[in-house]
Amino acid sequence: MKEMKQHVRGILWTVIGVTIVAYAVALYLAYWPVNVMVLRSLEIQNANIIPGGVLYYRLSYEKNLPAAATVVRQIINRNIMTYPPINSNIKTGRGEFVGFLDLPTAMSPGPHRMRLSLIYQVNPFRTVVHSIESPEFIIQKGLH
Repeated sequence: MKEMKQHVRGILWTVIGVTIVAYAVALYLAYWPVNVMVLRSLEIQNANIIPGGVLYYRLSYEKNLPAAATVVRQIINRNIMTYPPINSNIKTGRGEFVGFLDLPTAMSPGPHRMRLSLIYQVNPFRTVVHSIESPEFIIQKGLH
């Protein structure tokens, strides 16, 4: 009987120890700081932008981990126009990415900004979002 109590007690302490370790690992994965990427600059490349035209942009970055991202692109003035998200996995290290957006013909003229957000699912417990905004640019009055 005494041996059985010691055996049950040993199993109980083992279960408690494993539970504590599991909670510690989950907390580590959820809260340990992760720096996937540093966004250095977002520049608009073309000067004459009209509704229905193409907006060219250049992103300078430094990526630290080889993780794929969901990229959300937005054009902001009085309203926020969000483009459909895309998946991307740019190379690690320092680099530049040149991309483009097709602008709708119903864009209002005036000052706008572009916001680029990269969403990384680092682990099952953690999502990291890196965002950057471009300087203001002007959308000219349309030609039609």
